[in-house]
Amino acid sequence: MGFVRVVKNKAYFKRYQRYQVKFRRRREGKTDYNAQKCLVIQDKNKYNILKYRMTVRVTNRGIICQISYARIEEDIIVCPAYAHELPKYSVKVGLTNYAWRMAQVLGPCTHIGDQEEAPGSWLWISAVRRLQWASSSSHWGVN
Repeated sequence: MGFVRVVKNKAYFKRYQRYQVKFRRRREGKTDYNAQKCLVIQDKNKYNILKYRMTVRVTNRGIICQISYARIEEDIIVCPAYAHELPKYSVKVGLTNYAWRMAQVLGPCTHIGDQEEAPGSWLWISAVRRLQWASSSSHWGVN
């Protein structure tokens, strides 16, 4: 069989000149538009009913939680909550590592050992005592 030369015609080059770049936030890897569409898309039997979702944004200085719903024009924020507002609601400890500190104080349940039945009441009292110890101001470094 003889040698057949592959010839790329004019249509081949036109096809690859029509390349369309993806959206900027998709290129940056910040937004998953397919997941966003699944969150926003509405059931056919629930016409014109709002579908709320919770959005969490982490910035360099804080955390923002927002409840929002989608419209064709834009997403509408119903109510935002900021981490720097927590001292108004009597949370005066570190706003960035509070959950980590509470987990460290309460500790994992590794001290049970090889017991077959966990003494639930003893663990509960112990956890409450540790929590009381942690909430006193001297242990948090707050005067």
